Amino acid sequence: MNSIRIKPAIAALLVAFPILGSVFSTSAASTLFVPLGATWKYLDNGSNQGTTWTRPDFNDSSWRSGCAQLGYGDGDECTVVGYGPDPLHKYVTTYFRRQFVVANAAQYVALSIQLLRDDGAVVYLNGTEVFRSNMPEGPILYNTTASRSAIENIFVTSTFCATRLAEGTNILAVEIHQVNPDSSDISFDMSLEGLTVLTPDVRITQPEDLARFPGGTPIQFSADASEPCGAIRTVEFYQGNTKLGEVTSSPFQFTWTNAPFGNSTIQAVAINEFGTRGTSAPVHVRVLVGENTPLLAQHSVWKYLDNG
Repeated sequence: MNSIRIKPAIAALLVAFPILGSVFSTSAASTLFVPLGATWKYLDNGSNQGTTWTRPDFNDSSWRSGCAQLGYGDGDECTVVGYGPDPLHKYVTTYFRRQFVVANAAQYVALSIQLLRDDGAVVYLNGTEVFRSNMPEGPILYNTTASRSAIENIFVTSTFCATRLAEGTNILAVEIHQVNPDSSDISFDMSLEGLTVLTPDVRITQPEDLARFPGGTPIQFSADASEPCGAIRTVEFYQGNTKLGEVTSSPFQFTWTNAPFGNSTIQAVAINEFGTRGTSAPVHVRVLVGENTPLLAQHSVWKYLDNG
């Protein structure tokens, strides 16, 4: 059995600022609509398909089918696609389509993708663009080249609102673009996942971690909170597991007026309109006993014994 040695200074910090448990954590429920390695229809003849090819009613019966990874030039493809007769002037764009069926589409808040693209890609759901990667801004044509060369075998991820998801049959369409016509390879694979829960992003922006304050000084907390598919309803501030207060509108700021002496661990919890909670990374603060800090205020309440 291996053991881990912790330096004394780090051990002291762990004692001073204990790490909170998962009391605030929320797990997301999801459904995998399209897995990695799925079978896709593809068109690799260098033609200009315009925009109609992204729509659900487009007739792709003449397109070929193959399992992902699709591409050429790397030797790790499940399906090798063509690039034309001239290896120095390969087709810039290759088209891909896949159908999937959704039941109870209204329950999904967001969609998440993992995308392998060499070099650039534009992703459409039911005829509407939902994501592009390593492609220039503006209209994309069949001969538009990617912005730059892609790093091999790197997946990019994105999460976007599920407003375009339809009940029943849906069409996912992807166009892969070369960075130049003599590029040696292309690669494509992609997964699509439906999320019924989307956790808000939240972080404490003020104060900084390990900040110190004189005793009796009000401590101003500020937090940034966002959620791409819903509004943030409330941001709560906690000392350990003790709730200090909450803010119901932006800017999410709170003043702690009675901070105790010593070390405290602070976290912010953002709650969206669906009731899903997201928790910030902890921020540690220390309140110091100063030279003129009153440890006991005048007119305090005392216990007393006066029976002789």
